[in-house]
Amino acid sequence: MQLAKTDVLVLDDWGMGAIDSATRSDLLEIIDDRSATRATILTSQL
Repeated sequence: MQLAKTDVLVLDDWGMGAIDSATRSDLLEIIDDRSATRATILTSQL
């Protein structure tokens, strides 16, 4: 997966709307792939 290899992943304005179970599963997989190896930044205005 390309996102797992990106040095810094920024997800801006995250959580502004509801997400379905498939999207939640994909997000968990991305974060798990990046865990302890790459930087991930999630931002939101909520």
